[in-house]
Amino acid sequence: PGMGDDIQAMKAGIMEIADIIVLNKADLDGAERSLRQLSEALTMACTEEGTWVPKLIPTVSVTSKLGNIQGISELVSAIADHQKYLKDSGAIDKVNFERVEQELGLIFKDELQKLIFKGLKGTGKKRKYIESIIDGENDPYSVVEEVFDTYLGIKES
Repeated sequence: PGMGDDIQAMKAGIMEIADIIVLNKADLDGAERSLRQLSEALTMACTEEGTWVPKLIPTVSVTSKLGNIQGISELVSAIADHQKYLKDSGAIDKVNFERVEQELGLIFKDELQKLIFKGLKGTGKKRKYIESIIDGENDPYSVVEEVFDTYLGIKES
């Protein structure tokens, strides 16, 4: 609160990807304004019927004047509600599929990069490709296409 985090979250598109939004330090000045802005943004963003509406949970993670940490039980409850929604709606299958697909994509990219750089090692080709891009003779996409074609036999269709 008071740091522009609420506006930054909206700019970053967090409203579209978050399942639960936790506003920590809800005891500070500006927290009510941040809560109101986030709540309004959620209301505008969540118009599709039957979909999960992200929960907005204000918390105070240090012991308050009252002697208790605030919002934690609400957060635990929101997490349980979201897990139940995922299971009951079947959305968990989609979430799991997308998570594994993304993980595989990252591993493929990493391993393919290692394989290509290993193949180029000692040939001077890697340096030649990089310098051709720096000198404006080539662009990164053309270099990748050439490497895929030359070393992997994969042509862009």
